[in-house]
Amino acid sequence: MFGTGLGGALTPFLVDVLLRHTGQRTTFLALAALFFILTVPTIVYGKPRTPFAQETMQVRIDTGFLRSSAFWVFFTANAFQAFANFLPGLYIPSFAYDLKLSALAGTLALALMNGSSVPGIITAGVMSDRYDLRWCISLASAGPALAVFLVWGFTSHLAMLLVFSCLYGFLSGGFSCLWPKFISVVSADDPHTFSMLISIFSASRGVGNVLSGVFASRLLAHSPLYDKTSFGYGLKGYGSLIMFTGVCMLASTVAVAYPLFSSRRLS
Repeated sequence: MFGTGLGGALTPFLVDVLLRHTGQRTTFLALAALFFILTVPTIVYGKPRTPFAQETMQVRIDTGFLRSSAFWVFFTANAFQAFANFLPGLYIPSFAYDLKLSALAGTLALALMNGSSVPGIITAGVMSDRYDLRWCISLASAGPALAVFLVWGFTSHLAMLLVFSCLYGFLSGGFSCLWPKFISVVSADDPHTFSMLISIFSASRGVGNVLSGVFASRLLAHSPLYDKTSFGYGLKGYGSLIMFTGVCMLASTVAVAYPLFSSRRLS
């Protein structure tokens, strides 16, 4: 995640230059070739974590966590967070364009959002080791929601857009760093259960990412706030998109209620 954030701070500038000088088709081909050249050689250095055993023993997968109420609380919160998390990054460049800002403004905003997620990830990880998990969840859920409602929604010029990018990137980037803490609440220190739960949280995050794009396209087409204000809420269809993003982020704070369910199991 650290490398993703760092690369995301540099890639928007590269893409912007390629698009302006070579066009869309050549840019896609150049990026595909670049990613291929940079990633394929690393396969040579990939090694298994543990030596291969001569005899393999079939391990029974424990699905007891599915009867844990706390698991479903965390799963629901993660799903809500996934619906909202990627939308600002997807639409900030077009938002800047529709706000009549320069092409560089959208690129800079996206780069700052990605770059600020790096210290956000580190901060979330440190906090999860030192402070109550509920405070960490609040920072990673309610924090981005407030940034969306109070900053993105009222953005009308470049300075506020850049402030929002930094705030949102920093606050929302570390939610997935809390997954190990979620798992420690749901299940004992079983490595097989840990791997399965990480896979489930990752999959739900991926599904949310895909579906959020579908919802966003519908929301942008119809916004009751269109042209009602000069701020971001009234800019084309972004009002509905901003509200959807903020509400989903706010809904993910349901995870702070996990202590009420940590000892309950479903029949």
